[in-house]
Amino acid sequence: MHVKVFCGDKNKIVRTTRTATYEELLTETLKEFEMPDAKRENCRLRSYNVPNQTMQETYTSKDKSTLEDLRIYPQKTLVLEIKKDGEVFEEFDPTQIQVKINVWRPGIIVLEEAALKPQKLSVKKTANVDALISAVSSLAGIPKDRLLYVPHDNTTGRIGKRLPMGSAQCVEIISGKENAEKTLAHLRVNEGINLFVEDSAVVYPASEDFGKLLSAEKKCKWEIVSCDEITYGGRSTSWKRTGTR
Repeated sequence: MHVKVFCGDKNKIVRTTRTATYEELLTETLKEFEMPDAKRENCRLRSYNVPNQTMQETYTSKDKSTLEDLRIYPQKTLVLEIKKDGEVFEEFDPTQIQVKINVWRPGIIVLEEAALKPQKLSVKKTANVDALISAVSSLAGIPKDRLLYVPHDNTTGRIGKRLPMGSAQCVEIISGKENAEKTLAHLRVNEGINLFVEDSAVVYPASEDFGKLLSAEKKCKWEIVSCDEITYGGRSTSWKRTGTR
């Protein structure tokens, strides 16, 4: 069988068998990456979510376990981590998720990650929205009070997430007071999701100067007029979108 292993900006297909051990797979992987003499204590394999580019399950103390026992099946994607002497590998916390924080700034007309440059934020699934707002505030350097959503106030800040195609709205605002104690799991803020952040101190641009953005009364800076074609995820679309998947 084959497994795909990433390391830095490279990836390799490693041939192995279900009955091979983790230790044997690591040996073959180091050979593929031309690092057969690397210190074993400084190398490890762990599960890797390619679409979200997130590190996942680790196999600590399971060197003699078979790949079948570890549920490493054909087409599994792994990442080869290499640390320096004295460094400590981070252990996987299954209660953590990683979300992408996109902060509004004047000049955004394409909702692609290459243009948005989202920052990654690790949070607990069980964290509530108030804790999320605090974490975003710290990451983005925006005072917490400028992220709180105030209904019927066009100058308010907010944190929102994109709703599925076909929804009446494009963005669900989650940073209102009514959500403060709700958990991220309850609000379906899941692994790899893009969250869209508006700082109340950033002035909404005039639509005629900013490519056909919706007027201020539509409230959300991230919404784009549906009659204009925009580039989204490498494609052109005329459907009203609010972010990358």
